[in-house]
Amino acid sequence: MTTRKNSWIRWAAALLLLAAVLGITALWRWDTNKDSQVSEEAARQTVLHYYKGDILDVAEQGDGYVIQLKNKQGLYELKVDRNQAVIASIRMLERYPDSNQDPTPAPPLVEATPSPNPSPTSNPSVILTEKEASDTALKKVKGSVKEVELEDSRGKWYYFVEIETADGREATVQLHAASGSVVSVTWDDDDQSNDD
Repeated sequence: MTTRKNSWIRWAAALLLLAAVLGITALWRWDTNKDSQVSEEAARQTVLHYYKGDILDVAEQGDGYVIQLKNKQGLYELKVDRNQAVIASIRMLERYPDSNQDPTPAPPLVEATPSPNPSPTSNPSVILTEKEASDTALKKVKGSVKEVELEDSRGKWYYFVEIETADGREATVQLHAASGSVVSVTWDDDDQSNDD
């Protein structure tokens, strides 16, 4: 009977020790992951880097922040990824048809690289114009633009800008249609990809 009792005590102690180790490991991983995530202030700065306006509200949602931005074109909702500090999506909540009708005028859109489209499009998820997408792509790959396509990929809009270089090579630059960030550069002639 004593042997059984000692065996049970050893098993209970081993399980307690295992639970303590797992708990400490989980707490450590949560704490280090928390430190590597983007703060609310960094998310605000990411939005203000691309768009001029007044931030009305910031709320945590899932793996990011939802930020409401008001400027003279309208009221926008932007989602910023907490792990990468990039604008994951943007949608227009309210459009102001004339900036004079905006009861509290806000500064115009910022002139950043790339700059958002000053006049809202029919699709509020697409902020850049084809010309702005082409100009941004040409900063990444020097040459002449052959074709620009706008495509939807699971609710996110991207521009694909096909460029021919002076030496005859062809590249396709993929850009996020809302933020203007370069997603990838793919070279057709040698099947090499340079992802950014």
